[in-house]
Amino acid sequence: MSSVRTSTGPNRYPVFFCASVALAAAGCAPRPAGTAVRVDRAWNDARQAPPRDEPDQPTAAGRPAEEALVTVNGRPIERRRIVDLLLAGHGPGILEQIVVLESARRLAAQRGLTVNETDIQAEYARSLETLTAPPPSAEPQPLDRKAGQAILDDILARRNISPAEYQIGMERNAYLRKLVQGQLRIPEEQLRAEFDRTYGRRVEVRHIQLPGLSAAQEVRRRLDAGADFADLARHMSANPDTARNGGLLPPFPDTDPDVPPLLREVAFALKDGEVSNPFHVERGWHILRRERILEATPVDFDAARQDTENRLRDRLSAPAMQQLYRSLYTQADIIIHDAVLREAVDKRRSGADKSDNAAPDSGAPD
Repeated sequence: MSSVRTSTGPNRYPVFFCASVALAAAGCAPRPAGTAVRVDRAWNDARQAPPRDEPDQPTAAGRPAEEALVTVNGRPIERRRIVDLLLAGHGPGILEQIVVLESARRLAAQRGLTVNETDIQAEYARSLETLTAPPPSAEPQPLDRKAGQAILDDILARRNISPAEYQIGMERNAYLRKLVQGQLRIPEEQLRAEFDRTYGRRVEVRHIQLPGLSAAQEVRRRLDAGADFADLARHMSANPDTARNGGLLPPFPDTDPDVPPLLREVAFALKDGEVSNPFHVERGWHILRRERILEATPVDFDAARQDTENRLRDRLSAPAMQQLYRSLYTQADIIIHDAVLREAVDKRRSGADKSDNAAPDSGAPD
């Protein structure tokens, strides 16, 4: 079988990159009970099958006869039939994950970096923390691992993803995090800005993000008529990450560089409970309602330095990890020997190209 060398681009939002990505698929139809175990076993059996000493006799279809992987109602089902279905349906995504993982391992070895089981388990804990994170205004809570695991199990079931596949993502993230954090250099002024973000005087607002002015004016009309701001945010905001919390944003200071200047200006100019007129910021129209002002917390900077730096490193790592993911995949030298997998990868690449050409990314700001 001829081989095809390819260097296709990854999904815009790689599967398993973070728990919030998995959450976005929570509305998908659930799979039949037990499917994940059978799919995972079939995939591993196919990959681990020992090579044959002698070729099989060809069948009428021109393909060598194969041993049955399962027997259904007395009829044998060939291994290749199941493997082809797995390759066509799951192959491109799993291939992408493995390619990035192997590339990250190689780069880490070149830089003298190691990843152990503790690092991988830390990534798993991060994913559970994301799934159980309280609203931005709530007090920090210890990780409810049981609740997070239940949410994760439900998401994986709905997306037909096995625990083994998810574990690949956790190991890959551990390597990516180790690689990018080894390159991070945090200047003092950036560290002090993060300290102010956490302990300085901050404002807490809810927002509703909308794609156009007419939609924003309609929402403002409903608010003037007495509609509940949080309820409208949940049902009408174009920002899914904040919509589920009724539009509540994490508190921010008036110097936060990650918040657009106009949004900061409007938020601090409002009074508690006051609603803004629609205004345009970057990728959409916004309406704010100020909840309250949080006065500065008396914390010594030197005493909080390490916690502040750790928090900042985690926040800065996410976009750097995603960028490294794309770079490792696009630069990988991939030769696909299997025709079914090659066709599935080509279809995935073609679909991604059409999506990229159709419209720019309209995602909400973080």
